[in-house]
Amino acid sequence: MIDALLKRGVTVTVMALLTILVGALSLQIIPVQLIPEIESGAITVEARWGGASPEEVERELIVPLEDLLAGTEGVESLSAQCFENLGRLKLELAPGTDLDGTLVRVSNRLTRLKDWPQDADRPSLSTAGSDDQPIAWIILSRKEGVDTPIAAFGDLAEDVIRPRLERISGVAAVNVFGAPEEQVVIHLDPDKLARLGLRVDQVQRAVQTSFRTVSAGSVDEDRRHVLIRVVGEQPDPQALGEVVLIGSDLHAVRLKDVATIAMEPKRFDVMVRQKGAPSIAVNVVRQAGTNTLEIMDQIYKAIDDLNTGPVGRAGANLLQVYDATIYIHASLDQVAQNLVMGGGLAVVILLLFLRNLRATAIVGVAIPISVIGAFAFMALTGRSVNVISLAGMTFAIGMLVDAAIVVQENIDRLLRQGKTPLQAASQGIKEVMGAIFISTATTVVVLIPLLVSQETIGQLFRDIAVAVIAAVTLSMLVASSVIPTASRRWLRPGASGSEVLPLLTRPMRRFLRWVVATRKRAAMVALSIIAATLGGAQALLPPAEYLPTGNRNLAFGVLIPPPGMSLETLTQIGKNIEADLGPHWDQNNPVEPAITSFFFVARGQAVFMGARAADGEKIDDLVAVMQKSIGQIPGLFGIVQKASLFGRSIGTGRSIDLRLTGPNYETLMPAIFQTFMTLKGALPDLPMRPMPGLTLGQPQWQVVPDLERCLQLGLPPDVVARTVDVFADEAVIGDFLRHGKAIDLMLAGPGEQLDSLDDLPLLPIALDGGGIVLLQDVAAISETNAPNEIDREDRERAVTIRITPPETLAMSDAVEQVEAAIAPLKTGFAEQGIVATSRGTVDDLTKATGMMTFQVGLAVLLTFLLMAALFEAWKPALAVMAVVPTAFFGGLAGYWLLHSIVPTAGFDTLTMLGFVILVGIVVNNAILIVHQGRHLVANEGMNRVDAIVEGAVSRVRPIVMSTLTTVGGLLPMVVRGGAGSELYQGLGAVLLGGLAISATLALVVVPAADRFIGGGEEEQSGG
Repeated sequence: MIDALLKRGVTVTVMALLTILVGALSLQIIPVQLIPEIESGAITVEARWGGASPEEVERELIVPLEDLLAGTEGVESLSAQCFENLGRLKLELAPGTDLDGTLVRVSNRLTRLKDWPQDADRPSLSTAGSDDQPIAWIILSRKEGVDTPIAAFGDLAEDVIRPRLERISGVAAVNVFGAPEEQVVIHLDPDKLARLGLRVDQVQRAVQTSFRTVSAGSVDEDRRHVLIRVVGEQPDPQALGEVVLIGSDLHAVRLKDVATIAMEPKRFDVMVRQKGAPSIAVNVVRQAGTNTLEIMDQIYKAIDDLNTGPVGRAGANLLQVYDATIYIHASLDQVAQNLVMGGGLAVVILLLFLRNLRATAIVGVAIPISVIGAFAFMALTGRSVNVISLAGMTFAIGMLVDAAIVVQENIDRLLRQGKTPLQAASQGIKEVMGAIFISTATTVVVLIPLLVSQETIGQLFRDIAVAVIAAVTLSMLVASSVIPTASRRWLRPGASGSEVLPLLTRPMRRFLRWVVATRKRAAMVALSIIAATLGGAQALLPPAEYLPTGNRNLAFGVLIPPPGMSLETLTQIGKNIEADLGPHWDQNNPVEPAITSFFFVARGQAVFMGARAADGEKIDDLVAVMQKSIGQIPGLFGIVQKASLFGRSIGTGRSIDLRLTGPNYETLMPAIFQTFMTLKGALPDLPMRPMPGLTLGQPQWQVVPDLERCLQLGLPPDVVARTVDVFADEAVIGDFLRHGKAIDLMLAGPGEQLDSLDDLPLLPIALDGGGIVLLQDVAAISETNAPNEIDREDRERAVTIRITPPETLAMSDAVEQVEAAIAPLKTGFAEQGIVATSRGTVDDLTKATGMMTFQVGLAVLLTFLLMAALFEAWKPALAVMAVVPTAFFGGLAGYWLLHSIVPTAGFDTLTMLGFVILVGIVVNNAILIVHQGRHLVANEGMNRVDAIVEGAVSRVRPIVMSTLTTVGGLLPMVVRGGAGSELYQGLGAVLLGGLAISATLALVVVPAADRFIGGGEEEQSGG
């Protein structure tokens, strides 16, 4: 087949061009994004209940949902959050669980839900949920000179802006913050109501029954089929005033006699500010598997259309303050430049060795064919173009020319011996075909397990595995077809430069003869090198990290205010922070670090802020400035950090969640306070915040109906509860259809809320038999404290301290420090039924390090078994594996050097991947040495000792060439900083150091191991 290909140069050329063409076309359809798609393996169940406290949400919504869903197949753990009006239950799935199938099972179970509160919304399901990072944040603000309240633009945001953005292909969700919706409010006068003998439950029933629309069937008349409907709905809210509450037509009491009706915005419980101005915030979340760059282009177009259209006409303006594609563009440009520079450097190194432009061009052609062709494989397997996959392509550059170098160097050697181009091409490829196949197979086989891993880190590695496997497989095909065909056509005897390493090969031959002269000496040398490199690797092994934080140029701060703080007070805090940071966004002379955008959001007790630096390299300085500003506010916890590339929500990422779970908050709150103060004392430099807080400080008035007194008066206790619900706050009693849109219909007191809590005991309630009773006469009223948020973990209440170590402190070291600090407390916790566990990134780190240790061990085993099968012998396979310890030492030495220059470069799981890849590629040089030695014994009749020496010496040139070209390809990735470089610098340093040191030591340790293991006589098959 090889001889046939050598005679079909045009066919080979066409196939190479088609590979490039298909790859280039595939590149046009592959999604482009920052990092690979990672399936969350989680389902979120969300339920809303207007007016419900966190305790009611827990008792009536979350606990029944936990009971119902805890036994669902595939669910590994449950966690829940209970807020005012809202409950959220998260189901974490075991790795490998079918997400769609589990979603169906959960949905089916929800149909069996019983005893659900009547006025609570039915649960909704989501697999994306509130944790997915938005790709865009957009601010809606008033134009200069417009004094319309920002709340008045709520309908514009909900009815115009949201639908326009949702129509963009690839958008999964659009969320609006700070835009209160409209509602119809019936403001009841409690005194008038009581004097007329009416109660809120009677008003509710009257309104609900009067405004019902009922389908009354149909009638066939002549040739017509007529539908009959009883219509109660009215288009005008004021028509509600005509509802008759009691009496006859002549002496009727209508709703308008005891109430006023108005269209009003819902209570403003979310505050958004952008650079000191009240605003409405909108974010956009993309669908999985879509092209972020294309979506962002459409978002910008939509913003322009809205600003020149309805938004502009309304006196408002949309401004995009965060764009994820800025970082994506910068990162992809950086890695693309590294790809080109690495390829160029590899070609220059080839030219220095080959000293022949034609020979260099022939080898260099393997790079574009393999790289561009690999995109076709990525498209077929559903992968995306991202920083990780492109980094894989760049890492593979050196490997892509390895096979081509081996083939080209062998052809060149035969040409110098006087062979014709056809003879040299044919014999040259046949001699090394087995070696390059084994070399490619070892690289591929160590990466295959990553393709099937369901763990989060495995999903992250899948793109780089596909990219490398596709590229090196294509490079083998190019080396076995394009290289010999082109060499036969373009090279001539003696055309290549003579050997350029005589000064190295002559002393090396003498040294190797001394090493392998006896098995004892060979054993001593081989075992000494292996022991020294393993010991060095152990000494250099650094503490582990999970994933790099990255730099999205977004500083994100989370604030924990004292429980019960009002929105007005939180707004004032925001204004104080804005006043402190304002000079940093001054248009004329901003203080460094300059700020391009800043937002502050308060939503209930959730308070957060974010800012972008004018210079992304100064984001760490901006974090420090914002942290200092928060620290000046008394009684306020706050942490500012860089937004993580890999955290699902902006405020998460590189953190330790120390979680305490127990039966109740009475025992948990003192424990969390004790834990927090202990950690603060032991680790004062570690930023930490309690979630939801250190105390149950939310003020709460409890109204407990006196059941005996209510029974005596004939007053149902639920009427007491409904009365308090309506007059203390407001209550939803139905929907009102306005302009085709259903809005809430509310019952409320004269104002939005009670003017004073002192008025609550004096609320009048009418009795059925006549007369009026005050609330204080039928209920006990007391003031207490209650949680403003209730967290649950695996069906128990939970509190958490989130600790965010600085990037200069490895995550594993931080975990050890935290565990050591709280160890004395755990005994006392256990006696109280409290369990303390470290969660969050710690869980991920534990799983990832375990997985990577297994993957490295599996790579070593698979490589050994593959070589044993291909060599048909165990001993040469063992000799080849002697090079692996040297690669581990070199990889750790490379990382150590990088870390000494860039202290924030952590030993993360992306860096650990380098050792898996190293196992597959460092054996290539060893394979060349062992394979050539066996070839000399079998085909040229050399004795084994001479064959071992000559096998190593004859491969010095291709080993040095391939190593230097690989190092050249990697060098730009390691030494150049910039956007996205934190993702691959560590991996590149490991590969660079491992390749350089293993290639150097392989020329000694492999011949020594081969002599020691195989003996001095010719090996037999299976030996």
